[in-house]
Amino acid sequence: MKLLIRIIILVLILALAGFAYWFLYGRYFQSTDNAYIQTDITNVSSRISAVVVESKIMDNQKVKKGDLLARLDDQEYVISEKQAEATLAQDKADLENSQAAYQMQKSTILEYESDINSAKARYQYAYHQYRRFQTLEKHHYVSKGDMDNAASSFKVAEAECNQAKASLKTQIDKLKVQQSEIQKATAIVKEAQANLEQAKLMLSYTRIVAPIDGVISNRTLQVGMMVQAGQSIASIVSDRTPWISANFKETQKSRMHKGQPVEVSIDAYPGRIFKATVDSLSPATGATFALLPQITQRVTLLKLFSVFL
Repeated sequence: MKLLIRIIILVLILALAGFAYWFLYGRYFQSTDNAYIQTDITNVSSRISAVVVESKIMDNQKVKKGDLLARLDDQEYVISEKQAEATLAQDKADLENSQAAYQMQKSTILEYESDINSAKARYQYAYHQYRRFQTLEKHHYVSKGDMDNAASSFKVAEAECNQAKASLKTQIDKLKVQQSEIQKATAIVKEAQANLEQAKLMLSYTRIVAPIDGVISNRTLQVGMMVQAGQSIASIVSDRTPWISANFKETQKSRMHKGQPVEVSIDAYPGRIFKATVDSLSPATGATFALLPQITQRVTLLKLFSVFL
């Protein structure tokens, strides 16, 4: 009987001690086993469709940003680049010809302006001669033949002056046309330059480089295989500090906030405790992002940062 009483007292003491521990200390801490270590994983894809001619990577190989991972067949794109260069050279030559023709037309206009000045001078002379002969004719000082010659010279000079003006206008209109030809040739050159840049860009896509520092994983690249545009050839696991995504129930997160210290134990390192910090709390529950959400499951995603510090 005494032994039973002692056992009951011992159980009560342990229960009270456990309750006191929970009330004074344990209830302020939350824990979960539903947590996973994560890090950034970047899928490396081909931007073009081509045959792989060289592979520079192996599984679990460390790479740096900008390292060459693979080289694709570039013959087609080299030819396209050369064609674009030739087209640009031809278009530039056409532009230079248009500019030269424009300058020549300006010189031609100067010649026609000089012709107008000469025609105007002849017209003024013929006009004054004609007027003078008209005055002399009234006093019968000139013959009818001289008067007819003066009138004819005046009409010829007048016609030549009008013709010179019309020719000048035609040449000025030609200058406007040639100016528009220069603008058109300039636009064609810009288009050819853009096509060349596009060809160079497509050629650069035959070299697949690492977008980040990390470790090669999930490699599917093989020499001789035909890759399609957008096809993944490997993944790179970032070598940045990983984080832990931990799922807690809604009843556990009421006092959680960013910056709180966290202790983490990892199965791969038994007996070791890692220090971490709450980085952020997800605004949605973990079930929200599931393929088949469970309405009864209500947990909050908690991101822990600097786990291995």
